[in-house]
Amino acid sequence: MRIALAVLVAIWALPATGKADLALDPRLEEAAEALARACARAGDLSPLRHGRAVRLEVTRAGAAVAEPQVAAVIASDPEMGRLRLLERIASYEQLRPSHAGFGVAPLPAGGFVVVALFGRVSVEWEGELPAEVPPDTLIRLRGRLLGELHHPQLHVVPPGGLPVRLPLRRDGEWFEAELYLVSRGRTVLEVMGVGPHGPEVALLSEIYVGEPLPETQKLARDAEAEGPRDVAEMRADLDRLRAQRGLPPLRYDPLLQQVAQAYAEELLARGRFGHVSPESGKVSDRLRRAGYDFRIAGENLGEGPSPAVAHRAIVQSPAHLSAILEPRFESIGIGVARSDALDRTVVVHVLATP
Repeated sequence: MRIALAVLVAIWALPATGKADLALDPRLEEAAEALARACARAGDLSPLRHGRAVRLEVTRAGAAVAEPQVAAVIASDPEMGRLRLLERIASYEQLRPSHAGFGVAPLPAGGFVVVALFGRVSVEWEGELPAEVPPDTLIRLRGRLLGELHHPQLHVVPPGGLPVRLPLRRDGEWFEAELYLVSRGRTVLEVMGVGPHGPEVALLSEIYVGEPLPETQKLARDAEAEGPRDVAEMRADLDRLRAQRGLPPLRYDPLLQQVAQAYAEELLARGRFGHVSPESGKVSDRLRRAGYDFRIAGENLGEGPSPAVAHRAIVQSPAHLSAILEPRFESIGIGVARSDALDRTVVVHVLATP
């Protein structure tokens, strides 16, 4: 109880320092506790480097958080570990986190794993969004965007399928859609909205059809060992995804790469994450400034503790995968920026057809 009280006081003190207000979310706490236990079993923080393991626990707990972020420390004192994580959360001010949860687990060799999950609640559902359903289930979705987000879109990737945008009905500020789940396996549901910095993910969730949610420990392997670690490997993975759908590979364009790299470095340096920048504008502005003539252009953004996790955040998003599989795009540039101090990597795709 003493530790929990100290955390609450620290969170409530953040607005006085000019940082965004945070609320403790019991569902994020549940997910953070599960991740802390997974780290304790592994003896290190490697489970947190697998983006799906993090999202799995958020889904299992039923937390409706847009793009949940994770931070963790190994500390001799849990309370001091939490305070260190609060300082790290404060560095994400531009990402506007609104809710957080903390988990603690003892390590067999001594000390504690302290995990923080935090993010922004951007969608309100009428009713619960299920994590597990039997095959041939019809889910009627009704929700609304929160904060400054508007123009909702719902995207779905069924097991082994192509991304699909669901038709919406509008009822004032509420949106409604029907999702018919037939095939067994993992279906990814994504809610998109438009905010001050352009399109952004309001919610990314998984629904398991005809099978239980996998155990976190089975997913919690080092992401570096199973995902693209550099631009060349990212390009190869994108080519593979397009080839599976009968599409030609994207040509790698050096000028697009320069634009993507410059924007990745800008986002990292400014602590931002969005498609519209006060300094450089939209992707179309950045391309025109670089002297690139295009017929169509698009942009994908991903972030995480490593290039592999940031890359997977893009390809596992239905809306971002739709851009990768857009037949009209012919060329791509990929930028990667990394901060060891923040344990943060930003990946930018710039896609275009000249």
